[in-house]
Amino acid sequence: MSALILSADLIELAALLGIVLYLFNHADDSERRSPIMLLAFSYAVLFVSNLYWVAHELMTREAIYEFSAIDIASAGLYLLAGASLGMMLRREEGLDVPVCVGSGAFALGQGVLWLIWTGAWFKDLVGCLPTWYLTYYVVCALKVTRAFSKGERIALAAFSLSVFALQAWGFVARDTYGSLLDAGSGIVCLAVTAYLAVRLWRSWQGPKALGQTVALAFAVVDWTFSSMYLMYDPLYSVFLLLSSVALVIVGIAVVRKVEAA
Repeated sequence: MSALILSADLIELAALLGIVLYLFNHADDSERRSPIMLLAFSYAVLFVSNLYWVAHELMTREAIYEFSAIDIASAGLYLLAGASLGMMLRREEGLDVPVCVGSGAFALGQGVLWLIWTGAWFKDLVGCLPTWYLTYYVVCALKVTRAFSKGERIALAAFSLSVFALQAWGFVARDTYGSLLDAGSGIVCLAVTAYLAVRLWRSWQGPKALGQTVALAFAVVDWTFSSMYLMYDPLYSVFLLLSSVALVIVGIAVVRKVEAA
Protein backbone atom coordinates (compact mmCIF):
# COMPACT_ATOMS: atom_id res chain seq x y z
CA MET A 1 0.00 0.00 0.00
CA SER A 2 1.43 3.38 -1.01
CA ALA A 3 1.72 6.19 1.50
CA LEU A 4 -0.78 8.21 -0.54
CA ILE A 5 -3.44 5.49 -0.46
CA LEU A 6 -2.84 4.86 3.25
CA SER A 7 -3.26 8.57 4.01
CA ALA A 8 -6.48 8.71 1.98
CA ASP A 9 -7.79 5.59 3.73
CA LEU A 10 -7.07 7.04 7.17
CA ILE A 11 -8.79 10.31 6.24
CA GLU A 12 -11.83 8.37 5.04
CA LEU A 13 -11.91 6.33 8.26
CA ALA A 14 -11.87 9.54 10.33
CA ALA A 15 -14.61 11.08 8.18
CA LEU A 16 -16.74 7.94 8.41
CA LEU A 17 -16.37 7.70 12.17
CA GLY A 18 -17.49 11.29 12.57
CA ILE A 19 -20.49 11.04 10.24
CA VAL A 20 -21.59 7.69 11.71
CA LEU A 21 -21.68 9.22 15.20
CA TYR A 22 -23.55 12.23 13.78
CA LEU A 23 -26.15 10.02 12.08
CA PHE A 24 -26.76 7.79 15.10
CA ASN A 25 -27.14 10.92 17.21
CA HIS A 26 -30.00 12.04 14.92
CA ALA A 27 -31.61 8.58 14.54
CA ASP A 28 -34.20 6.76 16.60
CA ASP A 29 -36.60 3.84 16.13
CA SER A 30 -39.35 5.93 14.51
CA GLU A 31 -40.36 5.20 10.93
CA ARG A 32 -39.79 8.83 9.94
CA ARG A 33 -36.12 8.62 10.85
CA SER A 34 -35.55 5.18 9.31
CA PRO A 35 -33.58 6.66 6.36
CA ILE A 36 -31.08 8.12 8.83
CA MET A 37 -30.73 4.80 10.65
CA LEU A 38 -30.26 2.86 7.41
CA LEU A 39 -27.63 5.30 6.21
CA ALA A 40 -25.86 5.14 9.58
CA PHE A 41 -25.60 1.34 9.35
CA SER A 42 -24.48 1.66 5.73
CA TYR A 43 -21.61 3.93 6.75
CA ALA A 44 -20.79 1.74 9.76
CA VAL A 45 -20.43 -1.25 7.43
CA LEU A 46 -18.09 0.77 5.20
CA PHE A 47 -16.06 1.89 8.22
CA VAL A 48 -15.51 -1.67 9.44
CA SER A 49 -14.77 -2.86 5.91
CA ASN A 50 -12.16 -0.16 5.33
CA LEU A 51 -10.61 -0.81 8.74
CA TYR A 52 -10.24 -4.49 7.77
CA TRP A 53 -8.78 -3.47 4.40
CA VAL A 54 -6.16 -1.20 5.95
CA ALA A 55 -5.19 -3.82 8.55
CA HIS A 56 -4.89 -6.51 5.89
CA GLU A 57 -2.74 -4.34 3.62
CA LEU A 58 -0.43 -3.31 6.46
CA MET A 59 0.03 -6.87 7.71
CA THR A 60 0.36 -8.74 4.41
CA ARG A 61 1.34 -6.05 1.89
CA GLU A 62 -0.94 -7.85 -0.58
CA ALA A 63 -4.15 -6.70 -2.25
CA ILE A 64 -7.33 -8.75 -1.88
CA TYR A 65 -8.60 -9.99 -5.25
CA GLU A 66 -10.59 -13.09 -4.28
CA PHE A 67 -14.13 -12.92 -2.89
CA SER A 68 -13.86 -11.75 0.72
CA ALA A 69 -15.66 -10.07 3.60
CA ILE A 70 -14.90 -6.71 1.97
CA ASP A 71 -17.12 -7.62 -1.00
CA ILE A 72 -19.98 -8.55 1.35
CA ALA A 73 -19.50 -5.24 3.16
CA SER A 74 -19.51 -3.32 -0.12
CA ALA A 75 -22.80 -4.97 -1.05
CA GLY A 76 -24.20 -3.99 2.35
CA LEU A 77 -23.10 -0.40 1.84
CA TYR A 78 -24.87 -0.07 -1.52
CA LEU A 79 -28.01 -1.94 -0.43
CA LEU A 80 -28.49 -0.02 2.83
CA ALA A 81 -27.72 3.34 1.20
CA GLY A 82 -30.11 2.54 -1.64
CA ALA A 83 -32.81 1.52 0.85
CA SER A 84 -32.32 4.81 2.72
CA LEU A 85 -32.77 6.83 -0.46
CA GLY A 86 -35.69 4.66 -1.58
CA MET A 87 -37.54 5.29 1.70
CA MET A 88 -37.18 9.04 1.24
CA LEU A 89 -38.56 8.81 -2.30
CA ARG A 90 -41.63 6.90 -1.09
CA ARG A 91 -42.26 5.67 -4.63
CA GLU A 92 -45.65 4.01 -5.13
CA GLU A 93 -45.87 3.75 -8.92
CA GLY A 94 -43.72 0.61 -9.11
CA LEU A 95 -40.63 -0.12 -11.12
CA ASP A 96 -39.43 2.60 -13.50
CA VAL A 97 -38.36 0.40 -16.43
CA PRO A 98 -36.34 2.97 -18.42
CA VAL A 99 -34.42 3.99 -15.29
CA CYS A 100 -33.91 0.33 -14.37
CA VAL A 101 -32.47 -0.45 -17.81
CA GLY A 102 -30.22 2.63 -17.84
CA SER A 103 -28.89 2.13 -14.32
CA GLY A 104 -28.42 -1.57 -15.07
CA ALA A 105 -26.32 -0.75 -18.13
CA PHE A 106 -24.23 1.63 -15.99
CA ALA A 107 -23.62 -1.03 -13.32
CA LEU A 108 -23.05 -3.87 -15.81
CA GLY A 109 -20.51 -1.75 -17.68
CA GLN A 110 -18.52 -1.43 -14.48
CA GLY A 111 -18.81 -5.16 -13.85
CA VAL A 112 -17.45 -5.93 -17.31
CA LEU A 113 -14.46 -3.65 -16.79
CA TRP A 114 -13.76 -5.19 -13.37
CA LEU A 115 -14.01 -8.65 -14.94
CA ILE A 116 -11.50 -7.80 -17.67
CA TRP A 117 -9.12 -6.47 -15.02
CA THR A 118 -9.37 -9.21 -12.37
CA GLY A 119 -10.84 -12.21 -14.19
CA ALA A 120 -13.02 -12.95 -11.13
CA TRP A 121 -16.33 -13.82 -12.81
CA PHE A 122 -18.49 -14.45 -9.75
CA LYS A 123 -17.13 -11.59 -7.69
CA ASP A 124 -17.36 -8.96 -10.43
CA LEU A 125 -20.66 -9.84 -12.07
CA VAL A 126 -22.48 -10.45 -8.79
CA GLY A 127 -20.79 -7.39 -7.31
CA CYS A 128 -22.37 -5.08 -9.88
CA LEU A 129 -25.90 -5.97 -8.67
CA PRO A 130 -25.76 -3.86 -5.44
CA THR A 131 -24.30 -1.04 -7.54
CA TRP A 132 -27.30 -1.37 -9.84
CA TYR A 133 -29.66 -1.18 -6.85
CA LEU A 134 -28.18 2.06 -5.52
CA THR A 135 -27.81 3.62 -8.96
CA TYR A 136 -31.46 2.86 -9.74
CA TYR A 137 -32.65 4.87 -6.72
CA VAL A 138 -30.13 7.63 -7.39
CA VAL A 139 -31.42 8.08 -10.94
CA CYS A 140 -35.04 7.85 -9.72
CA ALA A 141 -34.32 10.58 -7.18
CA LEU A 142 -32.68 12.79 -9.81
CA LYS A 143 -35.69 12.22 -12.08
CA VAL A 144 -38.31 12.90 -9.41
CA THR A 145 -36.61 16.09 -8.24
CA ARG A 146 -35.92 17.21 -11.84
CA ALA A 147 -32.29 17.82 -11.03
CA PHE A 148 -31.20 17.78 -14.68
CA SER A 149 -32.64 18.93 -17.98
CA LYS A 150 -32.99 16.52 -20.90
CA GLY A 151 -29.83 17.92 -22.46
CA GLU A 152 -27.89 17.43 -19.24
CA ARG A 153 -29.09 13.83 -18.95
CA ILE A 154 -27.94 13.09 -22.48
CA ALA A 155 -24.56 14.74 -21.84
CA LEU A 156 -24.02 12.78 -18.62
CA ALA A 157 -24.92 9.52 -20.37
CA ALA A 158 -22.45 10.38 -23.14
CA PHE A 159 -19.71 11.07 -20.61
CA SER A 160 -20.41 7.72 -18.91
CA LEU A 161 -20.15 5.93 -22.26
CA SER A 162 -16.91 7.76 -23.04
CA VAL A 163 -15.37 6.59 -19.76
CA PHE A 164 -16.33 3.00 -20.56
CA ALA A 165 -14.92 3.34 -24.10
CA LEU A 166 -11.63 4.82 -22.88
CA GLN A 167 -11.25 2.16 -20.20
CA ALA A 168 -12.06 -0.67 -22.61
CA TRP A 169 -9.67 0.73 -25.24
CA GLY A 170 -7.03 1.02 -22.53
CA PHE A 171 -7.17 -2.75 -21.98
CA VAL A 172 -6.73 -3.40 -25.70
CA ALA A 173 -3.90 -0.90 -26.14
CA ARG A 174 -2.32 -1.30 -22.71
CA ASP A 175 1.25 -1.50 -24.03
CA THR A 176 1.00 1.55 -26.29
CA TYR A 177 -1.65 4.06 -25.19
CA GLY A 178 -2.74 2.54 -21.87
CA SER A 179 -1.45 5.31 -19.61
CA LEU A 180 -2.81 8.04 -21.88
CA LEU A 181 -6.25 6.44 -22.07
CA ASP A 182 -6.35 5.93 -18.29
CA ALA A 183 -5.51 9.60 -17.81
CA GLY A 184 -8.19 10.57 -20.32
CA SER A 185 -10.89 8.59 -18.52
CA GLY A 186 -9.71 10.06 -15.21
CA ILE A 187 -10.04 13.59 -16.59
CA VAL A 188 -13.58 12.85 -17.81
CA CYS A 189 -14.53 11.41 -14.41
CA LEU A 190 -13.09 14.45 -12.62
CA ALA A 191 -14.97 16.79 -14.97
CA VAL A 192 -18.28 15.05 -14.26
CA THR A 193 -17.52 15.10 -10.52
CA ALA A 194 -16.84 18.84 -10.68
CA TYR A 195 -20.10 19.45 -12.55
CA LEU A 196 -22.11 17.40 -10.06
CA ALA A 197 -20.42 19.22 -7.18
CA VAL A 198 -21.33 22.63 -8.64
CA ARG A 199 -24.96 21.55 -9.08
CA LEU A 200 -24.98 20.19 -5.54
CA TRP A 201 -23.60 23.46 -4.16
CA ARG A 202 -26.27 25.49 -5.96
CA SER A 203 -29.00 23.18 -4.74
CA TRP A 204 -27.67 23.39 -1.17
CA GLN A 205 -28.26 27.14 -1.21
CA GLY A 206 -31.99 26.65 -1.85
CA PRO A 207 -33.71 25.56 1.37
CA LYS A 208 -36.83 24.49 -0.53
CA ALA A 209 -34.88 22.03 -2.70
CA LEU A 210 -33.81 19.55 -0.03
CA GLY A 211 -34.98 16.57 -2.08
CA GLN A 212 -32.85 17.67 -5.01
CA THR A 213 -29.89 18.26 -2.70
CA VAL A 214 -30.14 14.71 -1.36
CA ALA A 215 -30.44 13.29 -4.88
CA LEU A 216 -27.40 15.20 -6.12
CA ALA A 217 -25.35 14.29 -3.03
CA PHE A 218 -26.09 10.59 -3.57
CA ALA A 219 -25.20 11.03 -7.25
CA VAL A 220 -21.78 12.41 -6.29
CA VAL A 221 -21.16 9.44 -3.99
CA ASP A 222 -22.24 6.93 -6.63
CA TRP A 223 -20.12 8.58 -9.33
CA THR A 224 -16.97 9.00 -7.22
CA PHE A 225 -17.16 5.40 -6.00
CA SER A 226 -17.60 4.14 -9.56
CA SER A 227 -14.71 6.29 -10.77
CA MET A 228 -12.45 5.30 -7.89
CA TYR A 229 -12.74 1.57 -8.62
CA LEU A 230 -11.69 2.18 -12.24
CA MET A 231 -8.54 4.17 -11.44
CA TYR A 232 -4.93 3.52 -10.59
CA ASP A 233 -3.12 5.63 -8.03
CA PRO A 234 -2.85 8.65 -7.68
CA LEU A 235 -6.33 9.13 -9.22
CA TYR A 236 -7.62 6.32 -7.02
CA SER A 237 -6.61 8.29 -3.93
CA VAL A 238 -8.09 11.50 -5.34
CA PHE A 239 -11.49 9.86 -5.85
CA LEU A 240 -11.24 8.16 -2.46
CA LEU A 241 -10.87 11.57 -0.82
CA LEU A 242 -13.66 13.05 -2.94
CA SER A 243 -15.98 10.18 -2.03
CA SER A 244 -15.17 10.72 1.66
CA VAL A 245 -16.30 14.34 1.42
CA ALA A 246 -19.39 13.28 -0.53
CA LEU A 247 -20.33 10.69 2.11
CA VAL A 248 -20.28 13.36 4.80
CA ILE A 249 -22.41 15.69 2.67
CA VAL A 250 -24.95 12.92 2.03
CA GLY A 251 -25.24 12.26 5.75
CA ILE A 252 -25.87 15.92 6.58
CA ALA A 253 -28.29 16.31 3.65
CA VAL A 254 -30.32 13.25 4.68
CA VAL A 255 -30.65 14.53 8.26
CA ARG A 256 -31.75 17.95 6.98
CA LYS A 257 -34.30 16.35 4.66
CA VAL A 258 -35.77 14.03 7.30
CA GLU A 259 -35.96 16.69 10.00
CA ALA A 260 -37.59 19.16 7.59
CA ALA A 261 -40.30 16.65 6.62
